[in-house]
Amino acid sequence: MMGLFLVEKVLRGDSAEVAITGVDAEGRRARIEVPASAAASVRPGSALLLQWWTTEVPMMSSASPPATPDETAEGDDIDVESDATAEAEAEVAHDERVEREFRALIGLA
Repeated sequence: MMGLFLVEKVLRGDSAEVAITGVDAEGRRARIEVPASAAASVRPGSALLLQWWTTEVPMMSSASPPATPDETAEGDDIDVESDATAEAEAEVAHDERVEREFRALIGLA
């Protein structure tokens, strides 16, 4: 999910964090806290592009680590190179999709 928000408030203080509040075209509000160094140039009226998604994350205590090639049973094939290639291709495709969505949100599509 991606949303484009107009920054309304930038709350700076003595903290190492800055709170940024924005509103989208439908009136929905978003608030994030980021390191002050990352928000040095953020001002009210800036565009804030947020992307988020959810996924299931197994409990760390109940999850067993992935098998290594030494631990696989005979006949089990693990193709690490092709997994890495597939992940890299998916990341590039994702980046291109995000770019298209962003351009559509700001009217450049």
